[in-house]
Amino acid sequence: MSENKQNSEKQSHKQALHLTDRETLELSGVASVENFDNLSVLFCTNLGDLLVSGEDLHISHLHLEEEEAVVKGQINSLEFKRGRKEQKARNKNFLSRVLK
Repeated sequence: MSENKQNSEKQSHKQALHLTDRETLELSGVASVENFDNLSVLFCTNLGDLLVSGEDLHISHLHLEEEEAVVKGQINSLEFKRGRKEQKARNKNFLSRVLK
């Protein structure tokens, strides 16, 4: 595998969060926005889903080609969800254990 391809694969799994004064959240690694309103924003990221909860939330910057987003408002919590592949595997393992 070429060095450029290895570097691009490593880059695609990077995610960064920068929270300033619980009012501005800068994110990288954003693939899409699944749902949003003034109380929550659900991002699909390259490492799984991320739920941002708070009050008066709005997305002030969204650039999916660069995998970047900025959320502003009163941010009360960040909740990381399992990746979709991990959740499917976990559900399958649970069913296997139950059916034994």
